[in-house]
Amino acid sequence: KPFIFEATVAVKPEVELGQYKGVEVAKCDTDVTDADVEEELKKAQDKNSRIVTVEDRAVKDGDMTVIDFEGFKDGVAFDGGKGENYPLEIGSNTFIPGFEEALVGVKKGDKKNVNVTFPKDYHAEELKGKPVVFKVLVHEVKTKVYPELDEDFFLDLGLEDVKTKEDLEKKVKETMTEQREYEAENKYVDELFEALLKETSVEVPHELIHEELDRMVEQYAERLKMQGITLEQFYKFTNSSEEALKAQMHEEAEKRVKLRFAIDEIIELEKIDATDEEANRDAEEKAKKHGMDKDEYIKAFGGLEMLKYDIKVQKVLDILKK
Repeated sequence: KPFIFEATVAVKPEVELGQYKGVEVAKCDTDVTDADVEEELKKAQDKNSRIVTVEDRAVKDGDMTVIDFEGFKDGVAFDGGKGENYPLEIGSNTFIPGFEEALVGVKKGDKKNVNVTFPKDYHAEELKGKPVVFKVLVHEVKTKVYPELDEDFFLDLGLEDVKTKEDLEKKVKETMTEQREYEAENKYVDELFEALLKETSVEVPHELIHEELDRMVEQYAERLKMQGITLEQFYKFTNSSEEALKAQMHEEAEKRVKLRFAIDEIIELEKIDATDEEANRDAEEKAKKHGMDKDEYIKAFGGLEMLKYDIKVQKVLDILKK
């Protein structure tokens, strides 16, 4: 029989764009200095270093020690001031100021009384700003032995084409420059979009924010899955819930939807388009880069229309950059 129904729908809101051309955003410096390269080489050597026990010399800054210690205030041992077979790296600044420095010069088997004063902002009230004595016994002294920058080391790093230190420095500089340029470009794009959002006024429908939140939660669940964790386990571990997670994501979801409206408005104003030919060419290049079949890549991306939209967004970016 005939019937009547009512439907409530969200309509596309009015988008007011401000001055989106000529926004001032600076790109980060990506220069890699010789000092940066040297620091990166030291990190590589440190990562591949060996720890060896020292028998015949005194402790130096940077050495690792194994110690027993007990702290006394006014001749009385205090709570929390005792440790046995405690590993301590000299120069790590993990102990009270002056403690580690006082162990420089001692040897394996030495005993030493270390006089130090607790900081005035120390968490234990009874020890704040108080002088104490630590009785220390040194069990072991160890040091790091760093690999030489030679062909064996280069092979350990999987760099078969590197033969000299100069080759390695060149390779490291190229890699660091590429990484910095990638990070700088991402930051630059983020700041361009932030500048665009400041120039955009739009009333974002709450239905679209909820849809975006659902997408963000799904993406988050996929990332957790890659770590072997389910969303339910995450909620249990963190004593959280889907509502709490969405509350944390709400501001970002609103920004994403607002940004899409701003981009779509520029696409319309600038009469930006993307052809099937452009999309197929782009898919072919990117599929090759990722070692995929072109059709497989298009499917993974979400179809040809999604690729065409991505190209339009890139054209919007080009306008913002200019």
